[in-house]
Formats: sequence, structure tokens, C-alpha cells
Amino acid sequence: MLLVDMGTTQAKMQRIEEKLQVGPAMQVFDNLEWVLYKKHYLVDLDLPRALYYNGKLYIVVPYISYDFKVFYTVPRWGGVFVVDEEGNVEDLTPEEALKDERLRDFPLFPERLVRNVVEAQNYWKESVFSNIKNLWLHHENQIELIDVSNQGNRQPFLVVANDGRKYWMTAVEPYGRAHGLAAIYLMDARTGEMSQVKFETPLTGPVKAIDYVKKALPTFDWSQFMAVEPIPIFLEGTLWWRVAIIPRSGSGVAKIAFVNAETKEVQIFENEREVREFLLRGEAIQAEEISGEVKGLYSYIKDGNTHWILVVGNRTLYISAADLSEELIFKLVSLKEGENVTVKVSEGRAVDIKR
Repeated sequence: MLLVDMGTTQAKMQRIEEKLQVGPAMQVFDNLEWVLYKKHYLVDLDLPRALYYNGKLYIVVPYISYDFKVFYTVPRWGGVFVVDEEGNVEDLTPEEALKDERLRDFPLFPERLVRNVVEAQNYWKESVFSNIKNLWLHHENQIELIDVSNQGNRQPFLVVANDGRKYWMTAVEPYGRAHGLAAIYLMDARTGEMSQVKFETPLTGPVKAIDYVKKALPTFDWSQFMAVEPIPIFLEGTLWWRVAIIPRSGSGVAKIAFVNAETKEVQIFENEREVREFLLRGEAIQAEEISGEVKGLYSYIKDGNTHWILVVGNRTLYISAADLSEELIFKLVSLKEGENVTVKVSEGRAVDIKR
């Protein structure tokens, strides 16, 4: 089990090794799906997730069951499978799962069911025929759940609110190709309780937010990077889309961008300290630009981190690898004496280097 710290742009991981008798992608009789479907055949399994609790490793799998009607079925949250290291399976009802101390902070409501619930909001007419006619012809109050293309990372997104509660977040757009924002649905990741935020005035949606980020970085090599997971952030009543820019290898976070859904303003940051300041203040910190000739670049190791002394013109900068993204480290180490550069510095930290 690998735990990756999602609160930092640095690669901070914790590795846990335990011997499992049952797991994903194992051979037939030890395969997780084989064992779980023997418990319930007519269910849909959600994505398996690992849980480490009191020195033991568990695999937790919420599942969707169905109420069978005469001509159709209705999906619902059926329960949660908990598989321990010996391969023993506990089949918990939703009520039992919510009371289980091991699962106290765990997302239990099936992610795959969230999309079904949101898409079902289009069926609000008084009869089946009226719903079909509206979806085929009129499109009145119809919404579309549109994913940012070519990412493999579909909505809903798991977000953490200020109070620490986890929610499945789904942004929907009006029917058509305007790529605006119709509403944001939030479903409690534990109970499935749903709330929504609707917008009276046209706002930039998540797909367009990605476009504005790319336009703000015209020289960026988008063949090697991609903008992913637009998540809504409300700052002093204003909606912003937070977009992460990551290498296509998924090896880290290069930049974090915020797009104002009203004004389309784009703010781009290199490290988490700037992001935290922006979230606290609601505005970007003004950075100082230092331009001149590179007169020296020296490196040394301190406290397990690489540090550099960079002399640009008549200024000396002290830079730590802990404050830099992988992209910025590459820019720094490729500098040569005699070339002219511009170093952008924010609160004593280098945040960009341009030749």
C-alpha cells in the first residue's frame, strides 16, 4: 500500500507492506472480484480502496445493488465489503458501515453511483413519455455531465471541505456546446446525502477553465504535461476552478492554476506555499523579477536536500530543492554562466526562471 500526501506538491509517500491472501488481479480463487461476487452475484462493485487501521491492512469495496421492478431496475447503495489480510469478507449494510470505527473517515458511498444519481436529475417530468420527449426534442432544464477529454480521470472528484468532511463533487453544464456551468452537485462521500449549488448568471465551466489555463501558458509543452481535475473553490463568495498541471507520467505536480469563473482571470503558482497564501488572502502575492547575467551557480547538500547559490547580476539567491518543482529544478541546473536570465522571486523563494 502506498500512501501519497495530497496536501503537498512534493513527492511524499508512505509504503506499507503486508501479506494478503485475497487481492485485485490475483489468480482465480484468490482474485478479489471472484471472492466478492460469490457473496453477491447481482451487484456492481465500486473501485477497491486500501485501508490501514491499527496495524492491519484492509481492502474496502462499496457496492451497488438493485431493486427489481416489473420492467426495470433501480440502483441503490447496497453495502460495503471489507476484506482483511487473511481473505475474510465482511458484508456490511450501509448502516453498519457508517457505524464501523475502522471506516470513520472513509468514503463509503459508491463513486459509480454518484454519476447515476446526477444524470437522473434530467428525469423530472411527470411521466415517462414527457421525459423521453424532453430529452430527445426540447432539452428543457437538461444538464450534461461532461468530462475533460483524454485524461482518464472522470467526475466525480473527491474533495475535502473546510470542516474536514469529504464530498463527491460533480459539475454539470447546460445542454449544448456552450461549456458553461449549470450547477455543482455535492454528495456526502459517506452517506450519499446530496446538495446542489445553482447559478443564475453564466459562469465558466470546468472544460473552459482548462482551455483558459492552456491559453495562459502558450509556450508550455502540453505534449508532456496535462491539466487535470478542475475542482471548485469559493473565495469570498467568488467561484474559482483549481486546476493541477502534472506530467503525463503522473510523477508530480508542476503547477497549480486558479481560474475565476466570472472574470476568466488565471492565476498560476509553482509551489504549495503560494497556493496557501492565495487561498488565505484571495489574491496572488506580487513576485519580484531579478534579471541579469548568470555569474555563478554552486550546489551543496544540507539536511538531505540539494541547495544552490545562484548569482545573477549583482544579486545572490539561495535556493533549496524542497521549494522547487521538477520542471524548475531542470531549468535551474541547465543554467550556464554568461547567459542572461530572469528569476521570479516570491517571499524569498524562486518561483520561475526564464531565459
